[in-house]
Amino acid sequence: MANWRELFPIPIRDQEDAARFVDATGFCTWGPVPGFSLPNLAEAMGETATSVLDCTWYWKDDLHLDRRVFYAKVIRGQPTFIAPSFVPTFISALAGPGREAERDVVSLYLEGRLSCEARGIDEYLLDNPEEPTRNVRRE
Repeated sequence: MANWRELFPIPIRDQEDAARFVDATGFCTWGPVPGFSLPNLAEAMGETATSVLDCTWYWKDDLHLDRRVFYAKVIRGQPTFIAPSFVPTFISALAGPGREAERDVVSLYLEGRLSCEARGIDEYLLDNPEEPTRNVRRE
């Protein structure tokens, strides 16, 4: 992704530009990630990692609630915006061999990283793996 700067004309001025930037690049972090040349809002806006937070803080909520981007801390714990079309790629990457412990439902629940409802859904699906979605919702 070394050519990410060519995918979108910079600088980004508002959250509409940010949504288009994320869509064009597939994902971006809020600020630069040391050691990697990844798309990030700070550089695309001509800002620094700390100065970009003030002017973009609510974008993560607004764009996420509008389902224009998804927000998570998936790249070295950095706040990351992901285009809806790119979410399956991230899920596949996070589900690779050697990452099983990070997907252990009980551990995630005990660490407070998974809600009681999500754990209940997982348990239900383990017992009923071929259950139609309408039945899962009802249960």
